[in-house]
Amino acid sequence: MRSGKLDRRINIQTATINRDAFGQAISTWATTYTVWADVFPMPFNENFEGDRKTEQPLYKVRIRHIAGIIPSMRVLYNSVFYDIISINEGNRREYLDLIVQLDRNMT
Repeated sequence: MRSGKLDRRINIQTATINRDAFGQAISTWATTYTVWADVFPMPFNENFEGDRKTEQPLYKVRIRHIAGIIPSMRVLYNSVFYDIISINEGNRREYLDLIVQLDRNMT
């Protein structure tokens, strides 16, 4: 993989559950990895909500292979959060392609 294409800085975050002063569970996100990536758009993903069709933009985020990345993590890129939809390993563990979409919760 040519490192010149990895020209975007992203954070990969993991959710952690903490308790507040009243014992309520609070979900917070912490950055687990900060890596260089290649980020590019993919064709739209069509979904149906109720009786209307919505289109969700998908992005492919290519990074060097890192063990331990799972779909419950999220990507932070340009101050925007993206949910990881799938993880595809490429070329004998040389890289990972993360398929992501805009985080609808925006937390």
